[in-house]
Amino acid sequence: MEVTLNVTSFLLKTYYTTKNHTLYEILNHLFIPMKKSTWLPLLLLIYLGIMCYIGRGEFYAGNYLYYFGIIAATLFCILLLHIFLKRGGTIGRHRR
Repeated sequence: MEVTLNVTSFLLKTYYTTKNHTLYEILNHLFIPMKKSTWLPLLLLIYLGIMCYIGRGEFYAGNYLYYFGIIAATLFCILLLHIFLKRGGTIGRHRR
């Protein structure tokens, strides 16, 4: 593990010291920023997973339609949000 970290840090040091990069450029190169149309629906999907786990009592009580209906409606809303955020980003870029 330590050998891998040493090799990685050596490669990063040799690559980034040969060129004059700022810390901001290095971090943007290493951690590619995600678009809002991607990270917001992912965050909501994680939240939905947690809420499904918390609400599993409804499933065990036999309210299958209610449990899966709420999940389906939420997934549909998350999908619509993703589409509209993606489309809104392209519309905004075309206007400029």
